[in-house]
Amino acid sequence: MVNISFVLSDGGFIEITLYIDDIAVTKVWQNSKNSNGDRLTAIVPVGSVYYLKGYTAIET
Repeated sequence: MVNISFVLSDGGFIEITLYIDDIAVTKVWQNSKNSNGDRLTAIVPVGSVYYLKGYTAIET
């Protein structure tokens, strides 16, 4: 399982999609400076590959 949390820090816009084995499985988008954040959660099967694709800077 993967669980990725997002917090909008500058009041801008984010749109991020989580892919598993090149299939879009869930998406989050926000456009508000008052956002408390959001989360992407999915089950990733053993041997699968997951990645994020979107319009924002990602900090780890």
